[in-house]
Amino acid sequence: MVRLIFSSLPMFVSGFWAILLLCTQIEKYNRSRLVLSLFMVVTALMFYAHCVFFNEMHSEIPVSDTFYSFGVLASYPLFYIFLVSLTSTSQHLRRSWLLLLPAVFLSVTVGVMYALMSADETSEFITRCLYYEQFFDFTGIVHHMAIAHLVIKISFAIIVIYVVVAGMNLLVKYDRHIKSVYSNLEGKTLISFKIFLYLFFFTSVASFAFNIVGRYHFDSTFWALTLPSVVFSVLIFILGLLGLRQSFTFESMNEELEEQDQDSAPQSMPYERDKALAEDLAKRIEKVIEEKQMFLQPNLKVSDLATQLCTNRVYISQAFNYVLQTSFSDYINKKRIEYATRLITTQPEMPVTDIAYDSGFASLNSFYRNFKNINGCSPKVYMRKVDTT
Repeated sequence: MVRLIFSSLPMFVSGFWAILLLCTQIEKYNRSRLVLSLFMVVTALMFYAHCVFFNEMHSEIPVSDTFYSFGVLASYPLFYIFLVSLTSTSQHLRRSWLLLLPAVFLSVTVGVMYALMSADETSEFITRCLYYEQFFDFTGIVHHMAIAHLVIKISFAIIVIYVVVAGMNLLVKYDRHIKSVYSNLEGKTLISFKIFLYLFFFTSVASFAFNIVGRYHFDSTFWALTLPSVVFSVLIFILGLLGLRQSFTFESMNEELEEQDQDSAPQSMPYERDKALAEDLAKRIEKVIEEKQMFLQPNLKVSDLATQLCTNRVYISQAFNYVLQTSFSDYINKKRIEYATRLITTQPEMPVTDIAYDSGFASLNSFYRNFKNINGCSPKVYMRKVDTT
């Protein structure tokens, strides 16, 4: 009974989040949550197959193993598609669904071969190949089924590597993009997902080892089965919680920018070809930000700066990148920290909270993080240094 509970735990966690995330679609459509709910459904099916395998329900294995063949090859691509839904355009999202083709093809192949095998062939395949990882010395359709499962293992390893590398690239590009548009990144960054992806990488390595060694080795002791089950359950729960809480996406940013900027800004600019124009724009940017102290506006956006200078927001962003060699967000936050440092020096009795908000930060967390990144210490430590001088 205990074995059944722990072996089915990831399945129930996945099922819980699949239902909850689908329910959120009733109130308001959210494409990233919809993709994540599909990921949870597929993950639940995959762990259902694990439960059947580890509890030796041999009569259900032809069905469950077909689900497993699809789930093991589709779960990681679906996680990647979820990241794409958070960080990219609809066009990129549509292309990313092609990653599911290996899962569809190989799972259908496995299902058809189970239907064609006799009861004796099925029993031989389950006993020797699934439980004892023997892929050779078979004949007929059992031989083809064993080869199909070997291909699934190899494909899984390739997919894991691709998803981790490509997923990290997506998050890095997304961070770079929002830094070029917003000064206040609270609620907009995907830092939590980046941390999760690191965890995902380590579990991917574990999954890869699990896949190479074979599931039957984890059937030998209670802890060998329980520990992976608990780890995957916790990770799935964390992912569901992150997905439910994340409301700002690349799509949200595009909608917001379209409302503010209807000029259809080109993606290439003459400043790339004319250094003098680029440097002139950079000087104008620095001048207007300093003179009007625009950095003190908590929700300052690059489009606000473009309005002040009567130019294009894309030109502004590229002037930051090409001439000032920094992002819009990093530049503004550096100005805010310089202003906060002056306040600490001139008004040492001023509370930290007041300094943070007066300097243009929308939250204390953002203030502390940027202050430490730029000055190398926390505001309170800096205050103590000022007091002693």
